[in-house]
Amino acid sequence: MTLSASSALKRIAILSKRYTPLDEQLGRFLETQLAGYGFEVFTDKHLNVGVEWAAELEKQLRSADAVIPLISSGSAYSEMLAYEVELAHEAAQANQGRPRIIPVRMN
Repeated sequence: MTLSASSALKRIAILSKRYTPLDEQLGRFLETQLAGYGFEVFTDKHLNVGVEWAAELEKQLRSADAVIPLISSGSAYSEMLAYEVELAHEAAQANQGRPRIIPVRMN
């Protein structure tokens, strides 16, 4: 199977805990690799946390085909990451299973 944006998945959101070096490193790697295959990739790392962040995050998650939360020892207890996954789950419930949530466990 070849990975390409011409498949059913075109828009991907990557969720990770901020300021955690390994999480950020894997997030950047995935973003680069997926974008290289033609996927439109969203990460919220360029947004400042606040009302605008929450609105943009919700918009991006609702329009994503897949959401990839990075689960590590540093992020497993993150309330912010839990909130982001909850938003993705609510979007999937309202939109016939889209976005698909594809967790990646680290370590």
